[in-house]
Amino acid sequence: MPSKRTIQRKASPSYKQDHPRAPIQGAPPKPYDEVTGTIICELITNGLGLVKACEQVNVSYNTVVKWLQNDASFMKMYAQAREIQADYYADNILETIDNASSDRNEIERAKIKAEALKWIASKLKPKRYGDKLDLTSDGEKLEQPIYGGLSVAPKREPIEAELVDTKQLEAKHRAKKSKR
Repeated sequence: MPSKRTIQRKASPSYKQDHPRAPIQGAPPKPYDEVTGTIICELITNGLGLVKACEQVNVSYNTVVKWLQNDASFMKMYAQAREIQADYYADNILETIDNASSDRNEIERAKIKAEALKWIASKLKPKRYGDKLDLTSDGEKLEQPIYGGLSVAPKREPIEAELVDTKQLEAKHRAKKSKR
């Protein structure tokens, strides 16, 4: 059990101000607050993850997930923030490499961080940072494949063929074999 002095210290207004309470885990989610939502998206564009952003504004992760599910405007703002975050990570790659000292461990750490940032950016904004770049169709499906600058001939109607009774063919084949 904590001492009387510890209880008094934690009950004081200055302690509460310096140590804000984390949101209660089982509590119902707060209604969507546009100011808080904007701050969360701003923190995300500056490279913070959603969990850290929630901690910064003292809102539970589950509450923000509910906001994303129920509010289309917040979902749109959040999606834009994630795309901007991809640009932030891509810009951060060069900074990470430039700041590495000549120490071998530091260089390896910078390589690993750069690869991780590159991977995350490719997942957040695949059209720009992904491995596959579609330079020809802007993501739209092509009607016909193109080979060597020539398009494939248009589809033709299938040729009609006569139906053949395979049992009759097998019987003829066996008859020829037995004559030999």
